[in-house]
Amino acid sequence: MRRNLIAFLLLLLAAPLLSTGQTRRGDTIADVPFSFIVEGQQLPPGRYVLSPVGETNIRISGSGTKGVLVATHDALRGGENGSKLVFHRWGDVHFLSSIWTAGNTHGRALYPSRTQRRLIQQGRESKVAEISVVTQPDSKGNLP
Repeated sequence: MRRNLIAFLLLLLAAPLLSTGQTRRGDTIADVPFSFIVEGQQLPPGRYVLSPVGETNIRISGSGTKGVLVATHDALRGGENGSKLVFHRWGDVHFLSSIWTAGNTHGRALYPSRTQRRLIQQGRESKVAEISVVTQPDSKGNLP
């Protein structure tokens, strides 16, 4: 509850800065071909901009959505493997799991939702779906 309150307050403070619709250095842009769940909200298929907010939060916004502020933690992968979004899928339901940027072995992982934890405790096996990042803006925020 406290984490949700803090995330909400950060979103209120950051909303005027992030509502310009422009990308910035550090943003990640991806086309997601399926609906997915983040912070209990189902987002439709489409193009999304993932923007870092502070050290541990990421704002996920797309056309037709208000955007979602997500708390994350540091994640480590064995080797650099390109920019991508990783989803865990149970049946037809996808949950965003982690965000990776080319050239980095460190990424951002989302905390599992209550629903995900319940599915894991029930012993249900998930499938992994990976979406390559469309592009990342240059240092001035321009897309190549």
